[in-house]
Order: sequence, then structure tokens, then C-alpha cells
Amino acid sequence: MKFERTVVVGCDKKYEHTLEWWLSKYKKKNNLPAIFANFGVSEPARQWAKQTFTEVIDVHPENNEFCWGLKQQAVLEAGKTARWVMWIDLDCEINENIEAF
Repeated sequence: MKFERTVVVGCDKKYEHTLEWWLSKYKKKNNLPAIFANFGVSEPARQWAKQTFTEVIDVHPENNEFCWGLKQQAVLEAGKTARWVMWIDLDCEINENIEAF
């Protein structure tokens, strides 16, 4: 395993505009690796995530109507590189250190 613990956040193209906000809030108080689950963001957003997140995993829905049901799959994929994985919704504002989970 690469990591003992990691956090995972993900979105599709509709919510990619909030990624920078989420990561900036997270990084102010946390150093755990952050994995981005790509549910179908634009290519520029994917490239940005690849440069700024610890890792990017591509988890695309079979139909483009419902991607949030893929959270479980994203956590399972992230579990291949970490012993403990925590999913955090993109609209969750991280204001404190959460590294003790």
C-alpha cells in the first residue's frame, strides 16, 4: 500500500468549478494524500487535478445521468492504494485537521 490513510473527493463536469475551492480549504489544515475521483470532468479540469491532487482515478458512469452512485466504486479503487479511505463530499468545507480519522 502506498498510503496508510487517504481522503477521496470526486465530481463530474457540473461541479468541477468547486474543486479548487475544496482543495484549498482542505490543504490549509491537512496533509493526508487527497485522491480525486473523476466522474467525467472536462479535460482541462482533469489535467489540473492530475497536477494538484495526490492521485486521479477515473470512475465513469455507464450512463451520464447519475454519477454520485459511483462514490462506493471510487472508495474501493482508492482502497487499492491506502489502508483507510474516507470519502468527503465536494460541498463539505474542511476547516479543521481531520487526519486522526
